[in-house]
Amino acid sequence: MIPNKQYDLSELNKFFNEVGTPKQIASELVNLLFNYASCVDEDNLEVFKADVGTIYVLYNELTKIEE
Repeated sequence: MIPNKQYDLSELNKFFNEVGTPKQIASELVNLLFNYASCVDEDNLEVFKADVGTIYVLYNELTKIEE
């Protein structure tokens, strides 16, 4: 388990204000996933599965952020 630390998230807040809201970024992740899925074949299926897990974690946390 990760120790309970305080992180300076000011750059992330700046990113959300200048690039896109958490909801917009989450939507882009969904689009990325669909685009990526169209490129998957049996040779890279395991990598795709691992990457989907990462995308899911990011999506899940982004959708929890309140504006």
